[in-house]
Amino acid sequence: MVLATTLYAQTVTLRGQVVDEVGAVIPNAEITLTSKDGKERTAKSGVTGEFSIPNIPAGVYKLTSSFQGFQPYFNNELTVPVQAGLLTVTMMVATVNVVEDVNANSQIVSTEPDQNIECHYSRRGIYQEPA
Repeated sequence: MVLATTLYAQTVTLRGQVVDEVGAVIPNAEITLTSKDGKERTAKSGVTGEFSIPNIPAGVYKLTSSFQGFQPYFNNELTVPVQAGLLTVTMMVATVNVVEDVNANSQIVSTEPDQNIECHYSRRGIYQEPA
């Protein structure tokens, strides 16, 4: 008699929530889960910041998340157990770089009296003007 058995890989639904550093939810964030062999699964966070990726075999993965105005989130060693809890992905606000372009041909402020507007007020005139 021959006994045939089939081993099924145990899978889990990875559930999480994307928030900022003060705990406010981030909807529509892109989440990418990449296995060691390079297979990618993607999801998008909902209006409550929550996301889920079903049928994930237990193992070690790379998890990334991105959203405009925030620094990308990376976890290169995310262990997905068979009984996973709720994963919190905390994203930090991105820094803003401001570049000022100074043009040598820009109009400058003149110190010449004939090129400036001048106005004189007396103390009496200031107090008599309607507010």
